[in-house]
Order: sequence, then C-alpha cells, then structure tokens
Amino acid sequence: SFARPFDFTAEDTNVRELVEDLVDTFRVRPENKHIKFRLDCQISSGKQAVMDSLLIKQALVNLVENAINAFESRPGEISLGITERSDSVIISVQDFGCGITEENLGKIFTPFFSSRPSGTGLGLPLAKKIIDLQQGRLTVSSEPGKGTVFNIVLPLNCSASDPRGDEKTYQTV
Repeated sequence: SFARPFDFTAEDTNVRELVEDLVDTFRVRPENKHIKFRLDCQISSGKQAVMDSLLIKQALVNLVENAINAFESRPGEISLGITERSDSVIISVQDFGCGITEENLGKIFTPFFSSRPSGTGLGLPLAKKIIDLQQGRLTVSSEPGKGTVFNIVLPLNCSASDPRGDEKTYQTV
C-alpha cells in the first residue's frame, strides 16, 4: 500500500460523522474491550470538508491502532477530538499509554521503522503520506510513560490537483 499510487477523490465529507463512525467501529471490537474510547466534537454536526474520506479513514485507523498498541493489552483510554478553525479542521488522536521515546520520535514516519517486534513500520508513514496528499499536516507530541497525541490538520477546502488540471482526482507515488 505504501509504495502504490493513491487515487485521490475529493468530496464533501461530514467530518463529525466520519470520526463518530470510526470510533463506533473500534468500540464494538471484542479485542478492544479493555480500551475506553472518548470523543470530543467541537465542530457543528453538519460541517462539511472537502477530502478523500476513505483515505482519511485509513489514516485515522492507523493512528487509532497505534494508540491501542500503546497500552500493550492493559486497560486504557483513547481520546479523539475534532476542532474547527476558520480554514481548517483538526482531528486529534490521544492515548495515555507508554508514549514514544525521544530517540524513536524522529523515526516514526520512516518506512519500515517499528518499535514493536510484530509491527510493519508502515502505518504511520502511510498516514503521513495520506495527510500530505490532502495538503494537510500530521503532527505528534509524546511523553514516555504518559502518552502520545497525533493531530491531523486538514484544510476545509482541499485543492489538490493533478498536473493535468483535473481538480477532483490526484494520483501520487
């Protein structure tokens, strides 16, 4: 998936519904019964943003799965938040797990780097690639032993376009 080109299809997306659906999907998984999911929406229920909803959902799944792994099968809490700014929307994924060491923090977006023996090292680089494609930013802050916060900052109107001038579909490698 990481090396393969993405087809980017921008469409009006209800940001709150997208994140609520994602949280509901994780809540019902039996393997997540030890995790409490919290959602804080500071965005109007009908707010639309232009984005590729399938790709954003994939990026969020990768971030939430990493947050779940931060608890190493222990009980924990993951908080997702949505905040609106004048020209952007911020989706945050926060865990209160083991955190990321300063040494590893600079490597987490490097393909094939993983601090877990069973990790592929592609989840975070793929999430970053997806966010970059949508003219957004993916930021991270972490404190070992206290947890990690990833923030996805997306423009409300993504204007990604391919070199041929098609405003709706964009392919990147």
